[in-house]
Amino acid sequence: MALTVVKTSALSGTITNAQLAGSIDLTSKVTGALPIANGGTALTSGFVNGGGITMADQWRVSAAFDGAANPPTSWERIDTSGQGTLGSAMTESSGVFSFPSTGIYLVHAQRQGYCPNKAANIHILIKVTINNADYTTVSQGYGNTQPNSQDPSNNDHYTVITSSLVDVTSTSDVKFWCGFSYYGSVSSLTTVGSTAQNNSFVTVLRLGDT
Repeated sequence: MALTVVKTSALSGTITNAQLAGSIDLTSKVTGALPIANGGTALTSGFVNGGGITMADQWRVSAAFDGAANPPTSWERIDTSGQGTLGSAMTESSGVFSFPSTGIYLVHAQRQGYCPNKAANIHILIKVTINNADYTTVSQGYGNTQPNSQDPSNNDHYTVITSSLVDVTSTSDVKFWCGFSYYGSVSSLTTVGSTAQNNSFVTVLRLGDT
């Protein structure tokens, strides 16, 4: 948009430094939107009031367990010194997570563990419901372990991750849970949990309005 300068006095010839002395009142002397350097556009609202991430939350599996869990139920919100969250918290019940407000969310999940020197396929998934009843897999990740020929007594460790954007149109209907499974001829497979650090966990970020 072109700027319109309000003429307050007649100026002829070259404008001198004396004529420009003092401050210029852009509020009353200039109409239209001020241009932004490098092709930018003016903000209609500031980052604090109208943009940026306003919610960030993290939950972790608080105790190790063996075998599969769909979903795990031993979750706790992070609380170790140096960790932090932002905005309203997620809520969790029997492994099912509910959102504090509507919006577009990023859900990221990680599973970490080990098995006793066997080949196994490790599975993690995110399931979402939009009606508080029927769940659909929206994201999944796989990893594997292999026997250690150099030291058969050692455990094989794994880390698998997955993530998805979730459109939360209703806080009572849209929820999610994480599934932890595995496939292979192993007598036991352990998922690591802790109350002191993040091993197996979910991170939830609200990115904006739905």
